[in-house]
Amino acid sequence: SKNEGSGATSQQGRLTARMSAIVKKVFPNGTMLIEGSRSVLVNKETQTFKLCGVIRRDDIRSDNTVLSENIAEAQIKVDGKGQVSDRTKRGILTRLLDWLF
Repeated sequence: SKNEGSGATSQQGRLTARMSAIVKKVFPNGTMLIEGSRSVLVNKETQTFKLCGVIRRDDIRSDNTVLSENIAEAQIKVDGKGQVSDRTKRGILTRLLDWLF
């Protein structure tokens, strides 16, 4: 039995966004848990940005913003749905064969 195959995928990106967040919880020491999300439609691809983390009161700037580098335990996720993300997923037959073998 002999199998051959090849494939390639490449992705580059730079994430620059301003987004709003909601204070979900204020801890006794004054730090705050924040969460926020934003969806953007680009070329029939919906990109959803999700942010969660902890900030200190001192890190809130005078214009009521916080730099991402000041967010502790930051979780920043970008999910895409649309034509591009559909093409990078394995098909059901490939997943079934991978599961069997």
